[in-house]
Amino acid sequence: MPLRGRTILTAAFLLVVFVGPTFAGGYLQSRCRALLQTHALKTTKLGLCVLDLDRGETLVSINAAALRIPASNMKLFTSAAALSMLGPSFTFRTTLSLLDDDTDQERGTLVLVGDGDPALGDPLAMEEGQGVEDFLARWVEAVQRSGVKQIGRLIVDDRIFDRQWTHPDWPRDQLNRWYCAEVGGINFHQNCLGAFPQPTLSGQSPTVTLVPASPFIAGTLRNRSVTGDTDTFWISRRHETNRITFMGKVRHRRRNPVWVTFHDPPIFMGLLLADRLRAAGIDVHEVVRASDEDQFDEHRLLAQWLTPLTDVISRCNKNSHNLFAEALIKRMGRHVTGAPGSWATGSAAMRIFLGKTLGPDAALMQIADGSGMSRNNRVTARAIVDLLDAVHHDPDIGPAFLDSLAVAGVDGTLKKRMRDRLQGTVHGKSGFINRVCTLSGYLVFRPAPGEEDVPPRTIAFSFLFNDFKPPVYLHMIKRLQEDLLDVIDEALAPQFVQTDIGG
Repeated sequence: MPLRGRTILTAAFLLVVFVGPTFAGGYLQSRCRALLQTHALKTTKLGLCVLDLDRGETLVSINAAALRIPASNMKLFTSAAALSMLGPSFTFRTTLSLLDDDTDQERGTLVLVGDGDPALGDPLAMEEGQGVEDFLARWVEAVQRSGVKQIGRLIVDDRIFDRQWTHPDWPRDQLNRWYCAEVGGINFHQNCLGAFPQPTLSGQSPTVTLVPASPFIAGTLRNRSVTGDTDTFWISRRHETNRITFMGKVRHRRRNPVWVTFHDPPIFMGLLLADRLRAAGIDVHEVVRASDEDQFDEHRLLAQWLTPLTDVISRCNKNSHNLFAEALIKRMGRHVTGAPGSWATGSAAMRIFLGKTLGPDAALMQIADGSGMSRNNRVTARAIVDLLDAVHHDPDIGPAFLDSLAVAGVDGTLKKRMRDRLQGTVHGKSGFINRVCTLSGYLVFRPAPGEEDVPPRTIAFSFLFNDFKPPVYLHMIKRLQEDLLDVIDEALAPQFVQTDIGG
C-alpha cells in the first residue's frame, strides 16, 4: 500500500510558492496522476473530476467524460432532482380515513391512502423511546375514538405508484435483503421484518421473534435453523411471496435484528393494521386493495403521518438507504405525469431536470433506477461535478442538499472514514456494488478562527472506479480515494503549498 497522500512527498528541502488558479490546476492534475500510477490498478476503469466552485476552474480531469457505473452516487442525481421538482417544502402524507356511512354508525369502511412515503414506520424516524408498535397503537386509538366497532373493509389505496415492486436489474438472489426492499405506494418499517433469534438447547430450533409481529404470515414461516456453536443465522424469502425460512446456526441471543424483506408492502401494512385493530376489539372483515375505479369523496380523517421531503433526502444520502431513493424517483414520476409513479416515469422526470441542469451532456446518461443498485446506470465524473456545482449555487435547494450528505468522520456512511484532518470537511456520498467503488461530494475549506472575513472555499469532486478485481480490492480503492482528497487538501487548504523541488 502507498503512504497516505500527505506523506508521499519526501524532500531535501521545501519551497513555499503561492498556489494561483493556473498553477493549482496543473499541480493537482500531475499529483493525482502520479498517485494513480503508484497503484497497480490493472483492469480498473476510472473517472476523476475536481472543480473549484468559487473560481469555476477544473483542477483535475482524468477520464472525466467516460461513462461509469455510479453505484450509490446515483442518489446524488435522484435527491437533487427531487428537491428541485417536488420542492424543499414538499411533505409526504399518508392518511387513514373512515368513509361516511349514515346507515350504521358502528360499522364502517376504513381507507388507508399512501403517498409513497418510504419513512412510514421507519425505526429511525420514530420519536425517542417510541417503536413500531407505538406507531400502530396511535392509529388504532384513532379508530377507537371514531366509535366504530366493526370494519367491513379496510381498503388499501396504493395507486400513487405502480405495483412493480422490484427493479428487473436488481440481483434476484439478494431480494430478501434490506437494500433490495420492495417499493410500494404504501411502505412500512423499511418494508422489512427484523428477526431476533434466541438459542435454546443444542441441536434444537432457536426461538425467533419478528418485529413487527406478523401473525398472519405464521403459516408461511419455516424454521430450519438450529442452536449450535456458531452464529450463522440468516433468512431466505421466496420471490414474490412471504414464504420465509430461517437458516443457519444460533449460538448467542442477538441484540440487533437480522433483516428480511417482505412482499407487497401496501397489503402487508393493511394486514398489520387489521391485526392490531382486532387485538383491540375492533373486528375487521377483510383487507382489500383499492380498484382503479374507486373514488373516496366523503370521508372523515382519523389519522395521518407527515414526512418532510428533507427527512427522506437525508436518509437517502446520509444513510444511503435504497428504498428512500426509489420512492423518490417514483414520486417524481407521479408528480410529472399524474400517472402511477414508476421507474419509467421517474427516469423521464429526472431527465427533464438533468436536461435543464446539465444541458446536452445529460443525454449521454443512462438512468435505470434511483438508488444505483442497477448496473445499467451510467454517468460521468464530469456530470456529477457539474450537478454538484449547479446545486451549490442554487439557494433554494443547495442548503438542504448539503445537509443531506454524510460528513467524513462524523455521521452517515462516512462516519468511519477520513477521521484525520479531513474530518468534518468532506460532505459526500459513497457507493459500493460488486467491482464498483465511488465517492463524490464537496471538500469545504472554512476560514480559521480570527479570519472570519475570508469566505469559505468549496471544491466539488467525483472519483468513480469500476471493474477492479484481485489483486485490487475494495479497501485499496477506498484508501486511494482518501489519498486523492488528501492531495487536494494539502494543495488548497493553506494559501501556500509546500512543494518538493529536490531529491
